Amino acid sequence: MALPWIPLLFNLTLLGVVMLICRTLNAGQGKLIWNGALLFFVFCFVAMSLDFTLTMVFASASFHDHTQYETVASRDAWTERILSYLIPCALSRCC
Repeated sequence: MALPWIPLLFNLTLLGVVMLICRTLNAGQGKLIWNGALLFFVFCFVAMSLDFTLTMVFASASFHDHTQYETVASRDAWTERILSYLIPCALSRCC
């Protein structure tokens, strides 16, 4: 199982951007209204659930010919992608 570095770096960058935007909004309002880490956690959990659903839909389909979706539409491919979701989620919960 290989760690997908590009999606992991992308998700970590999104975590940083969400936290920066929420901190800027909180500083502008003078109150702690927006929790960037919790907001990112919720969006990441929704993305992980949708990714799992779409993977299972394509994995259950029978491909007679080799298609471009065959490599990403397997349970093994999803277990590799799950780390790119879980690592930023764990970091967001620590923030």
